[in-house]
Amino acid sequence: MRVIRCKPHLRMCSTLAALLSFSIWSTASVVPLSAQTTALPLGLAAGAKEAQITLDGKHWATLGSSSSPIYDGTTIRTGNGIASALLKDGTQLEIQPRSLIGISGSRSAPVVKIAVGLVLFRLPASSATVLVTPGVRYEVAAGGPAKSPAVTRVGAATPHSSDQ
Repeated sequence: MRVIRCKPHLRMCSTLAALLSFSIWSTASVVPLSAQTTALPLGLAAGAKEAQITLDGKHWATLGSSSSPIYDGTTIRTGNGIASALLKDGTQLEIQPRSLIGISGSRSAPVVKIAVGLVLFRLPASSATVLVTPGVRYEVAAGGPAKSPAVTRVGAATPHSSDQ
């Protein structure tokens, strides 16, 4: 029988590596699943001319014709350009010139806050997207026409204090 001997410092390194691996694994099992995975995008956006996008409100990037991911907290401004967005729930947005919108929420229930400007939208009947403007909040009304997804009824309500 052959005995394999390790040098003491190598044994210590492998022990530390095993402890570190276990520590990371056990921490990952305690942290909520939403915090474990990288954030999935709420949708995709594209733009033309002066359209820009930001996640932090400070560092703006040009929103070009290739698709850019939209994450929770994304802000889009158009200047003299235009932009379009397709959210994961099927909601389509066309952001007109001189508009500013913020997109938050989740993939299944996005919230689009229209701060300034004009936004054309198409909501599928099954959409849970909420559109919020400075004076009115729009939500898809229950029992909308199931066979005509191009036309969606919306109900308007005055803003709640939680919308501010």
